Amino acid sequence: MELQTACSTAITWSHPLRVCVNISPTWLAKRRLSGMVETVLRETGLAAERLQIELSEKRSFGPRDIAYQELSRLRALGVHVALDDFGAGYSSLERLANFPVDQIKFDRSFMQRLNDDRRVNEVMGQTIQMARRLGISCCAKGVETERQMAFLDSYGCEEVQGYLLGLPTSDYL
Repeated sequence: MELQTACSTAITWSHPLRVCVNISPTWLAKRRLSGMVETVLRETGLAAERLQIELSEKRSFGPRDIAYQELSRLRALGVHVALDDFGAGYSSLERLANFPVDQIKFDRSFMQRLNDDRRVNEVMGQTIQMARRLGISCCAKGVETERQMAFLDSYGCEEVQGYLLGLPTSDYL
């Protein structure tokens, strides 16, 4: 199980960094995600605040009330919740307004057009500012240029991922 492996690995790291694990949103509708996460945290000994569950915006979350309950249970455990592939999937604004999330991770498709498309710049800038007002942090995926980094920094995007910072690696810390 990927969650079990990720948490077991993270507990061995020399620095208490957060581990991010992508989980299919279909687990929300099954009402089993929060229970599974709680069990894995107990078995591995990983502190809940060191775990971030990432749910892709490209997939349905199922019934809103069930998804809300499961996400609320995760947050009550102390686990962070992120909307991954933000802006490339189902009703992003509806999810921001209705679900308890800690972070949005912008889909890399926005980075490919950033600084080249005025509309993309406006959407990115305003979305970052709105998220910050809602107390939600932002992460931009696919950052490859200093210009992209400067834009994101000017709007207060807290985290970035991409080749500008380094190549992907399979090594664990």
